[in-house]
Amino acid sequence: MRQAHHIFCNSTDDIPSVTDLLHMITDEQHVVLCLPFVADNTTAPLDKPSAIARLQEQLPDVVRTSRGLSIAETRIILYSIMDYVKAGWPPKLIRDRLNLIDRQITDALGYIADHRTEVEAEYQQVLREADEIRQYWEERYRERLAAIAALPPKPEQAAVRAKLAAATAKLGEQ
Repeated sequence: MRQAHHIFCNSTDDIPSVTDLLHMITDEQHVVLCLPFVADNTTAPLDKPSAIARLQEQLPDVVRTSRGLSIAETRIILYSIMDYVKAGWPPKLIRDRLNLIDRQITDALGYIADHRTEVEAEYQQVLREADEIRQYWEERYRERLAAIAALPPKPEQAAVRAKLAAATAKLGEQ
């Protein structure tokens, strides 16, 4: 059973940094951050948005997960961003394509630039592993795919193929 670690704060100035939080807990604990409440018996937290924003600003945007270097709170790995960078995509298009915010793409590209050799080495390893996996499955299913390709077309496919061939021939005449 995991243990929760409660941290009580009297004001937003008492909120610990992420580094302090990580030193206070172990991997087997959850953190419950108790923010201050208004004294007039309401349950509305005092300045909760700024406290949360303050904590979010301290969180790293690039973290190492079991999948490799990733953008925090997403399933996007830096190697995906590297694919777009290598293809010459500008940061704004990468950000829009991956549905990121400005801070996330800026921090990810900054991390890549600051740790270029490490990230590039891991990226090349990921590409090698992906190629090995692709080759394995291609080899495994080569005979099956050849058998499927050798099957005669189904009657409904034959009609569609005939229409496609007629349309292609008509376009070739123009």
